[in-house]
Amino acid sequence: MAPTLQSPSDNFYHGHPKKIPPVAIIIGIFLVLILSIGLTLYFRIMGHPHHGFNFTPSVTVATVEVKTLPVTYETVGSLEANQQIDIKPETPGLIRQIYFKEGEQVHQGQPLVRLEHDKQSADIEEAQSNISQAKASMESVQDDYQSKLASLQQAKAQENLAQAEYKRYKTLWNKQFISAQDLDEKKTTYQVAKANYTAIAMEKNSALSRLQQAKAAVQSATAHFQHTQYDYADTLIDAPFSGIIGLKQINIGDYVIPTQKLLTLVQSDPLKVTLGVPERYLDQLKMGMPVDIQAENDPNKTVTGHIIFIDPMVSQDTRSVTVKALIQNPQNVLKPGQYANIKVILAYKKDALIVPEESLIPQGEKYYVYVADHGKAMYQPVKTGIRIPGWVEITQGLQAHQEVLTGGIQKVREGSPIKIISSNSATESDTEAGP
Repeated sequence: MAPTLQSPSDNFYHGHPKKIPPVAIIIGIFLVLILSIGLTLYFRIMGHPHHGFNFTPSVTVATVEVKTLPVTYETVGSLEANQQIDIKPETPGLIRQIYFKEGEQVHQGQPLVRLEHDKQSADIEEAQSNISQAKASMESVQDDYQSKLASLQQAKAQENLAQAEYKRYKTLWNKQFISAQDLDEKKTTYQVAKANYTAIAMEKNSALSRLQQAKAAVQSATAHFQHTQYDYADTLIDAPFSGIIGLKQINIGDYVIPTQKLLTLVQSDPLKVTLGVPERYLDQLKMGMPVDIQAENDPNKTVTGHIIFIDPMVSQDTRSVTVKALIQNPQNVLKPGQYANIKVILAYKKDALIVPEESLIPQGEKYYVYVADHGKAMYQPVKTGIRIPGWVEITQGLQAHQEVLTGGIQKVREGSPIKIISSNSATESDTEAGP
């Protein structure tokens, strides 16, 4: 007889039920509890009316503020030293003294390097001696000239007197009051006086010529003395402007020549920055306009400068105008060559509506906010404008003094009831408000 097949349920109906493992029972109960708790929390968060829950999410809001915002043009560039020079000697020679250290702050006129100057000192002493000799010679010649000048004046007086006497005797002779011999004597006296005057005049002119030569010698000796002073001064190299010393490229005892670089001097206070501004902003650019600088190594610190130059020509290649700004840097925090973010403040926009950045909800290329309206969150599309750190301008979609959600946004939906737990608003420093 063939065996009869039994189904698993046959054991149950025949009073032999199969036992379920206790572990499976515990796991099942645990899963049911988790599912129940999860559904409860979900419906509380959503506040769905059909499930009998009345949970109101807590949110924070901010008031739509009316502020004055800066209208800016932002770019990047490198900081430049206001002045920078490679210092070279004017004369060749051995380095005797070095008065600076690398990285040291020096002032205009401060000595930096002293070259050997023994020859220059000797030249100065010789030139001073030559001046003394030339002056002594000039004084002697000048005394001789003054003597000749006095003699000439005296000779002229004698000539005039002899001439007058001769004329008077000639009148008397014409009237036959005196003899021809008496007239001849007066004529001879006059001629001698005249010849004496002429001779002394020639001596005076010669003395004058010697005096002029002596004066020229003094001037030449003085010029040579000044030249030796310049040569001596060239052996002392000083700072042409205040700044910071760069790398030292010399040592005491080195022989240097005029084309050799000794050191670099950099003036880092103030600094300059050169940038290109698109021609569409040309009408808004003004001399003295403020410029904000943020260095790459310290983006949280802003240094303000002002425009000192606007190129009168627009570049045909870039369609931009070159602008230079000057930045005060008294602590030398910024360094020439640093990369910096540059912001030109072109104007100020008044009555701008602003909200915190965290209130914006991006959806593709559009933005939305939740507006707190009579205890409910209302979804509102907006258009944005100027952005500043932490804040954004709203050009369309909101009105002043409305309240927008800034916290708890992920817990609400369109029309959800809300509970406001805190409110904040912008300050002048937050928005960098203009005048």
